[in-house]
Amino acid sequence: MTLHEAIEMILQETGRPMSTREIADIVNKRNLYSRRDGHPVPASQIAARVGNYENLFVKQQDKIKLVNDDVVSLKLQKYKKEVLKRISMARAENPNSSYSTEILIEVLKELD
Repeated sequence: MTLHEAIEMILQETGRPMSTREIADIVNKRNLYSRRDGHPVPASQIAARVGNYENLFVKQQDKIKLVNDDVVSLKLQKYKKEVLKRISMARAENPNSSYSTEILIEVLKELD
């Protein structure tokens, strides 16, 4: 799991804004992310990662929260990319076809 995925998961689970220290403590306690040097994740690394993912996180009053409470998780974004890839491939094979709905249903069934 990447650090930004861990941050997102923690914020979704708690459902509330959290400080970088709180997030770092949970990441380290649960071993959600491992640094190459083996040291625990510091709160400053959480703050830096949040700053790199402004499309997912926002800082308000020294707390980190998701941009939208209903933000689509990174895993679902990955699946969205896969659906778009398959639709593009189908259109390349047959530009006049309308397989979008069928492909979406197929991918969703695979995910279930």
